[in-house]
Amino acid sequence: MADAVDPLDDNDARRDRWALLLVVGVAAGVILPLLGATGFFDPWETNYAEVARQMVVRDDYLYPFWKDAHFFSKPILLFWLTAPLYRLLGAGDPGPMPAGVELVGRLPSALIGLATVVVLFVVARRFWSRRAATLSALVLATSPYWAFLSRQAITDMPYVGLSSIGLLLVLPTLLGDDDERERHGRQRLPWWLLGLVAFCVVPQLWEIARSGAFLNRVDVIGSERTTRLVVGVVGVVAAFGFVAVLRRRGRDPWLVGSALCFALSVLAKGPVGLALSGLVLVVSVGLVYGGDGPTRVWQVLWRPGLLWATAVFLLVAVPWPLVMLAYDGLDEARKTWFDRFIRYDLLGRVGAGVHGDRGGIEYYVRVLGFGMVPWIGLVPIAVVDGLNGLRTAASSREERLLAVASVWACGTFLFFSLTTTKFHHYALPFVVPAALLVGHLLHRVADAAPRAQLVVGGFAVIVGAIVLRELSSSPWEWPDLFTYHYKGYKPEYYFPVERLDLIEFAGATGSKGQALTMSAFSLLPAVAGALALALPVVLGLWQWGRGSRTGGVLADLLDVKASVGRGFIVGAVVGATVLSVVAVQGFMGRVSQHWTQRHLLQTWHALREGDQPLIAYQMDWKGETFYSKNAEIQIKKNAADLRLAVGRSGREFVLVQADRLEGLKTALGRGADSRVTVVDRSSAKWLLVVVD
Repeated sequence: MADAVDPLDDNDARRDRWALLLVVGVAAGVILPLLGATGFFDPWETNYAEVARQMVVRDDYLYPFWKDAHFFSKPILLFWLTAPLYRLLGAGDPGPMPAGVELVGRLPSALIGLATVVVLFVVARRFWSRRAATLSALVLATSPYWAFLSRQAITDMPYVGLSSIGLLLVLPTLLGDDDERERHGRQRLPWWLLGLVAFCVVPQLWEIARSGAFLNRVDVIGSERTTRLVVGVVGVVAAFGFVAVLRRRGRDPWLVGSALCFALSVLAKGPVGLALSGLVLVVSVGLVYGGDGPTRVWQVLWRPGLLWATAVFLLVAVPWPLVMLAYDGLDEARKTWFDRFIRYDLLGRVGAGVHGDRGGIEYYVRVLGFGMVPWIGLVPIAVVDGLNGLRTAASSREERLLAVASVWACGTFLFFSLTTTKFHHYALPFVVPAALLVGHLLHRVADAAPRAQLVVGGFAVIVGAIVLRELSSSPWEWPDLFTYHYKGYKPEYYFPVERLDLIEFAGATGSKGQALTMSAFSLLPAVAGALALALPVVLGLWQWGRGSRTGGVLADLLDVKASVGRGFIVGAVVGATVLSVVAVQGFMGRVSQHWTQRHLLQTWHALREGDQPLIAYQMDWKGETFYSKNAEIQIKKNAADLRLAVGRSGREFVLVQADRLEGLKTALGRGADSRVTVVDRSSAKWLLVVVD
């Protein structure tokens, strides 16, 4: 096994920069292009986008709000990241939704997803060879699961990405060699890190003073307005004073940076990421250093900068939750923030269970299969290989990181498998340690004997083929990774593969003589997946046949130019990149037409005259609220309310699910067929109709 070189010589540093450039290029090429080209997916993207937009409308960036009540089911970070951008675009102003809201709404998640890939490379390179670090980062960047969630304006990527970065950043300062750990403990904090701390604290304290309900009707300094101003100024001055002291006395930037990321992760989706990461670190340090006794374990865990890191964490993560605990406002279910978020969403999902799926270990095995194709066949081998390394975890830097990745992967998978409530996107935290393990396995396979490469590669191809076959016949499994519309308990209408985006094969006929057709949603993963699985096999066999050890630029960047398995590794990286791009741009781009209401609402804005209303009949998909800017009239099941709403002279626009169109006509009563006209059927799920 090749050990990392520290300190790096000039040639190593130059080659590392080129490797990092490759990683950034691939990750950015998968995640960023056409980021705002598709409308927000229902229901989560539009739900969170409307909460952030309401902050702009209400000029209240402290208490999240949805329609007519507070919104307490998620913490504040995503809304803080997106609301100012929506304000710049004018999303809170009357009229149609401005162009670009999807781009700015998804940009924070995309940048966090990209940053996680970069940090994974940087940290892995401090423990492993350049090849292992590069391959690990590329596995993460080209996993469809990671790409999908990096392009969604929901809370999961901020929470998963930031907690993963926090865990990665703390590893060099805990598991590095003794001289490295001592050096980190003496390092002063750079200005850019201090600036980030100030940026995360100062606006938060100012907004708490400006909008905090606990200061309502408090006029101890002349008036409520003056009191709020003084409290805000005092808070801001205190924050800058803390940053000044931190500049003078703070040490260990890796640890402080880790604390900052964990604090932001808590503000993104609660303490789950922090708790899991803390457990992983304690168990890993115990496994690595436990043989030297508890004193050694304590020496590793106790860092000189720990007190300052803790102070940074508390100053960033705690003020907003404290304000919410003191707030007596209620959400639409008449629950306080504590009852809704802490008791119901946080504790309830782990224990008693709330809405969502149920299942055992097999639930996330299936999810990860679809989310990590084509790498999924390597994951079980990599996990077993990592667990085998736990026996010698303290013998080298390389095996220490391998031990952490193994504990991280197994602990994450077990936790979410044992949690009562299950959603497809809950398994996303597993992808980061899995990428580390798969990257390390590929690094070893590159120099292994041809027989070992055949065994590993053959197993990976077989597993990948099984997953892709299932994905081709059930293509809704990919959008299920990031939406709430699950095949298991929703009608068949929402993804009718037999009639959705059909491609006709010229000259080919089926068993009954009809033209042979296939949905693009089935064809895209099948073709791109076949290429991803075949390419490493073809290039590997071709290279073995030539018997040459020369290679191209990509082989050089991957540091496999002189390796026996050069063709296999290059083919695997290229194939996975192609598949991830097809998944994001081809598949996800086509899916969006049926998962977003953007175009339907654009049609409404284009056709409406004056103040003609939009009626949402038996709709609760959130997009009708966001894209109408909370102007729609919600009618659930009362037919009398519907007839009253459309009883005015003129015409009314109605949004309705495709499978409820006949129910809409029945509710309207006699003559409905002649009164109802579908004006936009671009979505398979929803229709926009006009009632005359």
